Amino acid sequence: MIWNFTPCEKGSKVVGIGETIKLGDVEFTVNEIATTKNVVREFGSNVQGTYLLANMTVTNKGNEAITTDTSF
Repeated sequence: MIWNFTPCEKGSKVVGIGETIKLGDVEFTVNEIATTKNVVREFGSNVQGTYLLANMTVTNKGNEAITTDTSF
């Protein structure tokens, strides 16, 4: 997933590698993080900057289907 990050709000919970956070019926676990200076997008153009790459496990604990998307 590629996200644009903003600073955490005061009082926000910071989740570390291997920790799980639950939002409603969905659990997100951070497996691994890395940074990169260059990302190649779907049409081959390079996007410059510093990016945080997050490998996460998403678990649906509810009875309704969910959709996940990497285009945040």
